Amino acid sequence: MQKIHSAMVRTLTNREKDEETRTRILRIYETFSGYVHANYAHVMQNYGGRPPDLSFNLAGVPSVRLREDHMELVEQAFLSVRHVMAFTAGALGKPSLHRDIMQCC
Repeated sequence: MQKIHSAMVRTLTNREKDEETRTRILRIYETFSGYVHANYAHVMQNYGGRPPDLSFNLAGVPSVRLREDHMELVEQAFLSVRHVMAFTAGALGKPSLHRDIMQCC
């Protein structure tokens, strides 16, 4: 992993050694590495099920019920983003944009 991080530092800074950049890359790597590994069970539940049928399904979520549950979450996230966009447009004094956003979808 050190060679990969060193190559990233060279690519980003055009210098052989840059301790500040290397530290930042390492911090980002450790943060997201821990996040991914901590959510392993959640990922496997969504995409592969539980033992004994534990097989990672690359085609996506295999269960219709899980897909419906996830779609509900996606729809709620969409509505939240739409409302934030509309509020921001209104706060910035753009009533026509606010109206267009609220009429969209």
